[in-house]
Amino acid sequence: MRLGVGLACTPDRRRSHEYLVRAAYSSSASKKVKAMAHGLLIAWFLDACEKDGTIRSRYLLAASHHCNEAAKLCREVSPKGACASPAVLFFMKNVFEKFSPTVVELNYWYKDAIKALDERNKQISKGQAKMAQKRLKNPHRYRCAAPGCKVQSDTGKMLSQCSGACDRDKKPAYCSKECQKADWKNHKPFCRPGAECSVIDDGFFDVVGTAPSSESANGALQIPVEFADGKKVLFSSSTMDPQMLKEIRELASKRNYGDGPVLDTIQHVEFSEVD
Repeated sequence: MRLGVGLACTPDRRRSHEYLVRAAYSSSASKKVKAMAHGLLIAWFLDACEKDGTIRSRYLLAASHHCNEAAKLCREVSPKGACASPAVLFFMKNVFEKFSPTVVELNYWYKDAIKALDERNKQISKGQAKMAQKRLKNPHRYRCAAPGCKVQSDTGKMLSQCSGACDRDKKPAYCSKECQKADWKNHKPFCRPGAECSVIDDGFFDVVGTAPSSESANGALQIPVEFADGKKVLFSSSTMDPQMLKEIRELASKRNYGDGPVLDTIQHVEFSEVD
C-alpha cells in the first residue's frame, strides 16, 4: 500500500502490485490479510483508468475478481451479521452497478460480491426504518438545534441536551458548546416548564429520508453535504468531531461531486482485441 501511494517512499505501482498479489494468494497469510490485499488490489486496477474516465475491460474484470474474493473472505472472517469491507461495497455501488447492465459477465462470475451488496442494502433499509421510528418519537434528540448547524447523530448520546428547566421531551440538543451558546438567545424564553419547544424547523431535517443506516458501536455523527453541482449526500463519521464535519461541508460546497476519488470518475469501459 505504501509503495502504491508513495507514503514515505518512492511510488512504485509495479512492485506494489507484486507484493499485493503475493499477499492475496500466499499459503501462509491469514484470511484477514488476504481479504485486505484483495481490497487494495481493487483500487490498484481502478487507479489505472485514463484521465477521461475510461477503464480497460480487463482491468474492470480484474477489479471485480478481487472484489469477489475479498467479499468471500470477509464473510469467512467477520462476525455474523457484519457487512463486507468498505472497499468491496464502494466498488460494487460506484463501479460494478454502473457497468453490470452492459458487461453482462459481471452478473454471472462474481456472485459473492453481488450477495455482499444485496445484504448491505437490506441492512441499510432495516437500519433506516429502525432509526426513522426512533426519530419520529423524539426528532429533536437527534439533531443539533443551532440554526444552520444541521449536524445529526445516530444515537442520542452523541449530542448534549439543554440542562435547564424545559420539559424533557422538548429539550433542544447540541453538538457542541459553541452551538448551544449560539442558540441560547432563541431558546432562553422557552427554557421553563410547560413552554413550547424552541427548536426551529428549517425544513432541512428529514426524519426518515436522512436517517442513518444503523447505529455504530459508539455512535456516529452525520451532516448533510451539498456539492457545488447540486448533488446532496449525508456524510457520516464515528471519529470526526462536529467542527471537522462542518469543514468538510464547506469544502464540498466548492467542489463538484465527481471531483472526488477515481471510483467516482470512471465513465465507460474500453474493449480492445487484447482484452
